[in-house]
Amino acid sequence: MAAIAYREPGYAQTGGTTSPLFDRTIVGQNVTFRRGALLVQSTTGSISVPTPQGSMAALAGPPLSAVTFGTSASAGAPAQTIYHYLTYTATSNESLVAGPYVQNVPAGFVYTVSVASAGAPAAATNFADYASVNPTLEALQQATKTTTALGATFTGAYPLTNSIGAAAAATNVASGLIGMADVDSNASFFSGVGGSAVVGNASLLGAQMLPDAAGSIGAIAIPIVKLSVGLFEFSLVQAYFPATILPGTQVGILLDATTGWHVADTSQSNKVAVIRNVVTGPSPFFGQVGDTGARVQVQFLAAAIS
Repeated sequence: MAAIAYREPGYAQTGGTTSPLFDRTIVGQNVTFRRGALLVQSTTGSISVPTPQGSMAALAGPPLSAVTFGTSASAGAPAQTIYHYLTYTATSNESLVAGPYVQNVPAGFVYTVSVASAGAPAAATNFADYASVNPTLEALQQATKTTTALGATFTGAYPLTNSIGAAAAATNVASGLIGMADVDSNASFFSGVGGSAVVGNASLLGAQMLPDAAGSIGAIAIPIVKLSVGLFEFSLVQAYFPATILPGTQVGILLDATTGWHVADTSQSNKVAVIRNVVTGPSPFFGQVGDTGARVQVQFLAAAIS
């Protein structure tokens, strides 16, 4: 019997109709994970998007000439590029969106934004700021769409109050799995669209143009492996004994605190996958009877997948 060190999860190369399927996702703000991590769509705060309505539903949003971008000191905030969509608002009224507007914020500051009342629709009393560090994922940053009056200044937060993006799943995850990371979270060619001050910090291909109207995520996203098809290989927490660890045994997911890897664990209360095979091979690479950390191939349950 041996204790085999946990290793990076991965997908099984089974071929045919059970070959893995790939997709893309955008990483959340200040999120890090490694290749092989199981991912969920993580929301910070709440997500509200523009909903043109009322008498202003067909009217244009604030033009750049009416918008003033600025900064406010905030110790520890990094240099960031913020992407904005802005709308005119009033109770039960919202205009069409204007933007995207690109704002570069230096280190040690957070952004501010103000929309002048001059030139606004007659019904408009306020403005809404939808912002993100990733273009296409802009979300309302104020408490409500009528929080900030026209002519007043709204100060954003670091990190953003409301944001969404992929993050590593927690121990005993029950549902909402969007896939397995096929690269590390920072393995992206993208560091900003044209006009972004951070372009060149990590972007191997330089800036891309502003996102198109269809919201293409292009080079912003990282590749993931979908969990709906195929088998996935994990280290197993429990000692492998064929009499108890059988094909059909259900497992949950543990995020191991020591290695940082997701591993299969029969003791978790939320069962999200089923063992289909035990990977055979010479110890210490795969495991033998009685070993902990043996490698198993699992199939994810449909109810666990988003």
